[in-house]
Amino acid sequence: LLTGASPSVLRAGLMAVLVLLGDLLGRERDGLNTLGAAVLFLLAARPSLLFDVGFQLSAAATLGILLFTRPIEGWLSPRLEPLFGPRAGRWIAAGLAVTLAAQAMVEPISLYYFGTISLVAPLANLLVALCQAPVVYTGAISLLAGLIFLPLARLIGLLAQAGLWVMVFLVRAAAGVPGGF
Repeated sequence: LLTGASPSVLRAGLMAVLVLLGDLLGRERDGLNTLGAAVLFLLAARPSLLFDVGFQLSAAATLGILLFTRPIEGWLSPRLEPLFGPRAGRWIAAGLAVTLAAQAMVEPISLYYFGTISLVAPLANLLVALCQAPVVYTGAISLLAGLIFLPLARLIGLLAQAGLWVMVFLVRAAAGVPGGF
């Protein structure tokens, strides 16, 4: 509700609820079934979502991640480990695999609606992913610190804000690259 309940947020939120409900019922997790059920419930409630670009992109990206991440990571990892070392190579392979898997399904939709394909998105997504975890963690710590001592929360919040500035800079820089839409 804080994000405005966009179609992509509704899909993600409903998938999370379905996973948690399945856990409570002792059901085995299955990402494809969870995605399918979430999409089915949302389309039953609001059939017009079928024509919403954000909903299409969100569902397609999630489907790509579920279907292609492991095979792409399995192919990339042995090629990147000799270049970056085992730990860093696996980490880079995992990050690239997720973004390439999502893009595999998103690009046809993007090409149809926007008439372009992003050539820099995999690298831009990987760079933003470097910032994402520290921003989320410092934001959570700031929230908790605010319950105890407000000045400390403000200081930690400034760190999270700095991380967000870096992410915005990276996205703008990537968008400024020719073919980087």
